[in-house]
Amino acid sequence: MATNDETLWSSVAWQPFHPDSEAAPSSGRQLAWHNHHVPYTSSPNSLQNLDIWIPFPSSTSASSDSPPPLSSLEVIYIHGGAWRDPLVTSASFTSTVRNVLVSQQRNSTTSKIAAFASINYSLSPHPNHSTHPSPPKDPSQPSDPSRTAKHPQHVLDVLRALAFLQRKAEFGDNFLLVGHSCGAALTFQVLMDPKRWGDEAVNLDVIKPRAVVGLNGLYDLPTLIRDPGEKYAQLIPVYAEFTRGAFGEDEKVWREVSPVSVKDWVKEWGRPDGNPVLVQSKEDTLVPYRQLEDIMMALKESGVKVVEMGAAGDHDELWEKGDRLAEIVQEVVERM
Repeated sequence: MATNDETLWSSVAWQPFHPDSEAAPSSGRQLAWHNHHVPYTSSPNSLQNLDIWIPFPSSTSASSDSPPPLSSLEVIYIHGGAWRDPLVTSASFTSTVRNVLVSQQRNSTTSKIAAFASINYSLSPHPNHSTHPSPPKDPSQPSDPSRTAKHPQHVLDVLRALAFLQRKAEFGDNFLLVGHSCGAALTFQVLMDPKRWGDEAVNLDVIKPRAVVGLNGLYDLPTLIRDPGEKYAQLIPVYAEFTRGAFGEDEKVWREVSPVSVKDWVKEWGRPDGNPVLVQSKEDTLVPYRQLEDIMMALKESGVKVVEMGAAGDHDELWEKGDRLAEIVQEVVERM
């Protein structure tokens, strides 16, 4: 690993991670070591960072001061938030990580998961939030350059984070990539030909994951805006606003960035044995079930075997509660 990577990795101190509190040792046996907001680029903006959890070993004699080297299988998460919501961050994976680790501790099982990671990435402007760059709602708060991103900045940040982790741990393709909402779109964009995102994406030389999970995902932006279904028709102005904010005015670009645009998934992913998992709650009031149907059709037409797993509740409940998502993660990991 490059010296600069080591400097970034060691720039944030490890903290104990407990069942009901990240800080208080009295809250129960330590579940993991947690490293919060580790930068993955040189001179990062305030959102080019990630969270890392390394499970604490079952041995009671293990030291809580020094985590083992990062290696082997990882579960890596990409948060949602319509490419722009500053209140949805890498921390949205915390409940899921805690549920996985508590379940394993309770059942005395040994995890195949060597580490969990959750990626922050640069966001597009949010016109209804105080971080909007021109001007911010609250003049006392300066605009944040990490919240002026335009495509392909979002996916490039995700690729930078993955490249950093792969250099650090050398786990190759032995990881599960999970994304929620626009994070699901980013997950599938990682699988697409990096030439789509420019020379930097190609030069990062990211090794694509063996397995992916898309949760309540956005896969077909033109259809989302033009024909989301009667139940979602009132949201068309919102869909159009965040799509234009992230990808500009050109509808051709909306189509090209949408995972449904891929004609040959086996070729672009590079894995004839890829088995993506799709999850979409039919109770979701923000994303139509049709989004899952469209990407499933595109994958199947490419000869890719798709697994659909069930979930209930509204759009954000999967990550807010974390219990069902923890079950999904553990089941997919066991198949890897």
